[in-house]
Amino acid sequence: MSVPAAAAVSRPRVSFRDGLGERAPIVESSSGDILEALWLAPHLAARPTFERALRERVGRLIQFRHSSYARIWRVEGEAGSPDGLALVAERPRGVRLADMLAGIEEGRVAYDLHIARSLVEQLVSAVASLHLVGRDVAHGAIGPERLIVTPHARLVIVEHVFGPAIEQLELTRTDLWHDFRVAIPAAAGGPRLDQRADTLQIGMVALALMLGRQLREDEFPGRLPEMIEEVSRVDGSDQRLPLTRAFGAWLIRALQLDLRHSFQSAIEAHASLEDVTEDEPRPGVVRLPSPPARVVGAEPLAASTVTGHGRPAAHEHEAEPALLAGIEPRSFETSRLIAVWLVRARAAGRLALRAAAILTAVAAVVGLAYIAVDRYAGELLPGHRPTVLTIGSPLAGAEVVVDGKSRGRAPAEITVEPGQHTIEIRPAARPKPAQVPAKAASSERSTARR
Repeated sequence: MSVPAAAAVSRPRVSFRDGLGERAPIVESSSGDILEALWLAPHLAARPTFERALRERVGRLIQFRHSSYARIWRVEGEAGSPDGLALVAERPRGVRLADMLAGIEEGRVAYDLHIARSLVEQLVSAVASLHLVGRDVAHGAIGPERLIVTPHARLVIVEHVFGPAIEQLELTRTDLWHDFRVAIPAAAGGPRLDQRADTLQIGMVALALMLGRQLREDEFPGRLPEMIEEVSRVDGSDQRLPLTRAFGAWLIRALQLDLRHSFQSAIEAHASLEDVTEDEPRPGVVRLPSPPARVVGAEPLAASTVTGHGRPAAHEHEAEPALLAGIEPRSFETSRLIAVWLVRARAAGRLALRAAAILTAVAAVVGLAYIAVDRYAGELLPGHRPTVLTIGSPLAGAEVVVDGKSRGRAPAEITVEPGQHTIEIRPAARPKPAQVPAKAASSERSTARR
């Protein structure tokens, strides 16, 4: 099935720019869908090895579907061509996390700890789903620049196919961070943008969310311990709370600061984070009863946008109020109570599941114990061993009847189970005297007389 090409238009207004290139919305000529094209930086588009690795990864993940990932459509252009090389993908509604963090730092966007924690949980879960595709599959370039926060505080990951291509650049750890904001663990040999690197990048995003700002060029990797201490000693202003000990330990493992216990994949990080957060009484993703002020930097599509077929474009959750920035304390109180109720209901559900599991385990143990006692009690318990009855030779030939059933003739040894039994000894029947021998003797006597 061929994918329709985008409309041939001049470069539209750039919506975001970073080390990878420039991003701008495009319109699909046949369907009218609004997509996003990432035109790669010229020095990247000119490398055939970069293009080859990118196309191979796109070919492998083009059928990957997940609600937390923007769908990849195709790669356009060729390396070294005048039009450049572009990755065309779905364009989620929302604001890039990089812009959101910049707004928080500048005071234009309200910081909310609960939303920050929810975004971390969503990120870990989504990357774990990607890692389940295969041990050699990773995003490779996770960062606030490649994460979109929708108006309903849902996280969407974009551009998840660049890992193998960036590896072809053979840059140092420092250059990867300075040029692309890509963090990788310290390791021998060339850079590896694998699943372990993804967990470090998840930790970097979580640290930025806890700090409420972007991480700077000079802060990785040398100042990671200082930033963790900075988060741990916040004063509680602007809804910022110190890290709990459990979440702080999780963050250290994600940031690869504890080499002996570092996470090797997002699958491990996700399982550990569930243990950390399952009992914490904090809200998750919630919605406000009334929409707050528009998010700074967001460009929501108008409801009257017309597609190529003349129909209004349908947008997911269009009628629902947004929840991101500009939240006033009064408007957040109601949703916070709802969120606490939802968290408590979730905890009660987990307790019910645990109780059901415990009852099932107890029933299984009791059943196995009953079977074991029924089968092996005679061998293991002295008071419940079978009894052996010995019927001696003085009663030879007698029939032995136990509980109305014949068990043979004496002498014999008969085994019976513990309990009361009725034992009957039936003597053998004696043969009647024979008459023929007596007649023979009489004939002999009569003959003797003669």
